[in-house]
Amino acid sequence: MARDLDDLASLYYDQGKFTPAAQAYQRALAIYEKRLGPNDAQLATSLENYAATLRALDRNTEAEKLEARAKQVRAAAGPPAKKRQ
Repeated sequence: MARDLDDLASLYYDQGKFTPAAQAYQRALAIYEKRLGPNDAQLATSLENYAATLRALDRNTEAEKLEARAKQVRAAAGPPAKKRQ
């Protein structure tokens, strides 16, 4: 469900529909946090996308907070797992 909302938000963003995009990202984030926990890389990506959407809406203060949070999540998540060869 969260991934679907993330995809919908991205579609809205690409269409310039920033308010519905922000709403979809907000719902997706709530689901990601509940399912994946506070330190998952997917959560960080969604936070960054939501922040970009808020910037498009001139909500820069909120966007800065999300960007800072995404940075913390990425640091806590650590480097991506190496693929087996």
